[in-house]
Amino acid sequence: MEKTERMQQFSLAFVYAIAAQAGCNHSEPVVDDHSVDLTLSKNVSGHLWDDPEIKIQMKSTHQDLRCCDGVLKYDLHNIKNYNDLRKMNLQIQRILVLVRMPEDPNDWIHYENDHIELYRDVYWVSLKGLPETKNKAGVTIDIPISQRFNASELMRMMNCIADGEEI
Repeated sequence: MEKTERMQQFSLAFVYAIAAQAGCNHSEPVVDDHSVDLTLSKNVSGHLWDDPEIKIQMKSTHQDLRCCDGVLKYDLHNIKNYNDLRKMNLQIQRILVLVRMPEDPNDWIHYENDHIELYRDVYWVSLKGLPETKNKAGVTIDIPISQRFNASELMRMMNCIADGEEI
């Protein structure tokens, strides 16, 4: 398996682990033609909507990203992903999830006697409503470092969606 494919598989496993901790179910589309790699859903009640869902476009990188004024600068090379994720008229909200990992696959996971550590970190950003770009090769996305993708943040997002709010 090529390294980029291994990175993709690791990033999915990382997000699956977070989703499991948050009590979310996941599904993957048969064909990724709308910039959606997976959908997460959660069974909640007592909100405006039951069973909220969020669609995710996954990206992974081992490159050191520039950090300026509390945001990571990520170069999204696929303009189609950018345009699909910035749409305003989507029924189910979409986000970009970025998994940062060490360059060496041997450093992605560390095994201990009583636990396993996954390295490095995961962030999310909504591109909804961002302006159109004339770029052909890619666009730089600002991802706030405060938007860590973890179980508590995922549960917060699901509750917002269940209450009919934007995330």
